[in-house]
Amino acid sequence: LFIALMRHLAMQATFPRLNNLYSSSIKEFHQLAMQLEIIMSGIAVPIMFIIGIFSNSIINILYGNDYIEATKAMPYLLASVAILYSSFVFPNLLNVVGKSWGYFKITLSAAIVNVIFNYIFIPKMGIAGAALGTVVAEITILIISFLLTKHITRFRFFPLFAPTIFGTISMFLLV
Repeated sequence: LFIALMRHLAMQATFPRLNNLYSSSIKEFHQLAMQLEIIMSGIAVPIMFIIGIFSNSIINILYGNDYIEATKAMPYLLASVAILYSSFVFPNLLNVVGKSWGYFKITLSAAIVNVIFNYIFIPKMGIAGAALGTVVAEITILIISFLLTKHITRFRFFPLFAPTIFGTISMFLLV
């Protein structure tokens, strides 16, 4: 939650500047978006690694041994935060270019996907199944918002979120 809040505050603080740059200098717009992503990834990925490595201890300290089962969901939840983190830039860029309607459709699609996958995974996997359903929904948001934003802005995005994707995959495999 802290990581997502940081990301949200950073985007809100830079939104007016991104908006102006989109109208006046596409090159500077791209540079600022890249810098923002690199800085935020540099903060978020290490925090998620630490949480992933010490998840058993964190759950035990905060909630006691009765909730240690929650650690089964932790890799999925950390992955979903990282995916959310990566996909957060795209809807904001849609707002910058005046296409905010797209984000509603993307969110609605992901909510439907989440309900379907929860129905499938929760009976089989419990809390980890619910977390996996969230990961699938976040991947849906990432892919659809990426494609829509790329189509509208013609911006090469892979360098923008490559560090977060690499960090997420590494963390998921280690935890």
